[in-house]
Amino acid sequence: MSSSLGLIISMLFVAITFMFGGDLLTLQAAFTSLENAANDIAYFVAYYFDFSDEFVAYLEEMYTVKITSDTGIYGGAYGDMVDFYVTKTVDHLFIMGTEYTLTVERTAILGSYGLF
Repeated sequence: MSSSLGLIISMLFVAITFMFGGDLLTLQAAFTSLENAANDIAYFVAYYFDFSDEFVAYLEEMYTVKITSDTGIYGGAYGDMVDFYVTKTVDHLFIMGTEYTLTVERTAILGSYGLF
């Protein structure tokens, strides 16, 4: 009888551990895709010398992220730096039913295409 109860309780702990592992994998996958999107966005901003509202809206739609900047440069000169944040919300988690907001900060140097 006690071994059956122990088996039931241990299976509960194993299920919770698997759910927590699933949460970690979901967050890691979302963060990796956000890192890739931020690197691509920094490349596009550096290559096209553009950080206008229309270009940012196009990039937000293409990567399904939110892009914000404290100091945006519109039609900047060669070598100007643009700091921006790329944000994505993750909401499908097992243990915590809340939404998580992941944010990555990047800096793009206008005209740096081909220098890396």
